Amino acid sequence: MNAVREMFIRHCSPVVMGCKPAALFTLKNHQLPFLPYFLSSGGMFLVIKGGLSCGDDERKALVFLYDKERLEKTVLDTRIRPVLVGMGYPDGYSLSVFLGHLRQRFKNCRCPDEVGLFLGYPLDDVQGFIKYRGNNYKFCGEWKVYADVERAKRCFHQYDLCRESMKRDLTR
Repeated sequence: MNAVREMFIRHCSPVVMGCKPAALFTLKNHQLPFLPYFLSSGGMFLVIKGGLSCGDDERKALVFLYDKERLEKTVLDTRIRPVLVGMGYPDGYSLSVFLGHLRQRFKNCRCPDEVGLFLGYPLDDVQGFIKYRGNNYKFCGEWKVYADVERAKRCFHQYDLCRESMKRDLTR
C-alpha cells in the first residue's frame, strides 16, 4: 500500500487538487484495488492497458486518472478539440467519445503523442514535441517544453506544491 500511496502522491495529487486535468501512470496488477481508497475525495480512473484480466502485460496496468469536469473543459476547448479531430478523433462533443478513442490509440501504439493534451500540457508544447519528435526542446520537467519555459516552470512548481500538500495529508 505504501508504494501505491507514493505513486498516488507523485502522479495523482495535481489532478485531485485541481491543478491538472489528468495523469497517466503504471501500477502493478495487485495494486489496482488500492487505487479507489485514495480517490475517496473524487476523481475517476480508466485502465487503458493491462490490469486484472486484460491487456498485453498481465502484471501491470496503465491507468489514466482524471477529473471529469476539468478534462472535459480541456479536450473540448476551441483550440484543442480541432487538433484532436485533425489527428483522427471523432468530431463529437463528448468526453467519453474522446476517451474511447484515446484508449484505442493506446492499443494501436505504445504512447500516442497527443496524450499530452489530455494531461493538460500546453498545445504549443505538444505540437513542438510532435514536430521535433521529442528533440530540440528548450526545457524538460514534467514534459518537454518547446514554448513558454517560465510558464511551464510555474506549473511544475504548482504540481510540486500539490504533492507536498497531499503527502502531508496522507501521512497524518
